[in-house]
Amino acid sequence: MPEVRVPLSKPLTTHDGIKNEIVLREPNARDYISLKRVPFSIVFHQTVRAGDMANDPQATTERQGELQTDYDLAFQWISRLSGIDTLILGTLGNRDTTKLINALREVVGDAADGYPGLPGWGAKSSAAVLARFVHLESIPADYREWYVNVAGARALADTLSRERDRALLFRTLATLRTDIPLFDDVDQLHWNGPKPEFAALAARLDAAVTETRRPLVRTSSR
Repeated sequence: MPEVRVPLSKPLTTHDGIKNEIVLREPNARDYISLKRVPFSIVFHQTVRAGDMANDPQATTERQGELQTDYDLAFQWISRLSGIDTLILGTLGNRDTTKLINALREVVGDAADGYPGLPGWGAKSSAAVLARFVHLESIPADYREWYVNVAGARALADTLSRERDRALLFRTLATLRTDIPLFDDVDQLHWNGPKPEFAALAARLDAAVTETRRPLVRTSSR
């Protein structure tokens, strides 16, 4: 993900001069280690669509997704990726703040889990569609069957239809597996030394020939 440039509606005075735009660089591992988490999360709520669940057995429920933003943490991310102090960022108006938050979601959202995702499918559109259909396999190919209030539904449907296999692959890679046999007893994790084949592997590594490094020649200038 390249850097993202966010044009400002009004010039912003910073320690480095007046800025007419804010540039958010691509996050790296140090950013995630330092800030520990991203400021965006999707929370699903179960609501009653019709009737009273306690008194009406025919009542149905609807699963709705809500995108939540930790704004304090978001400003820390923006400050870190732009190099602008949070106190200065706090002087921005609502319009520019909203644009920055959306840009941050684009930058951090793609890099947060290491999976590129599908073009156009952001946090809001994904939450809205999955809240209705729950599973990828249940999403109709025809956007006219979605009945979901989401922008660019036709383009989203075309992308999903074209890259559905990739979406399923990303889901598989991101799913925590619980059906793989690991161990029956914690004592099986006790270290009993290397396996017999380790000696042969170590010998191969010791015998490997690497490129001879040239000696470092230091020069001094007067």
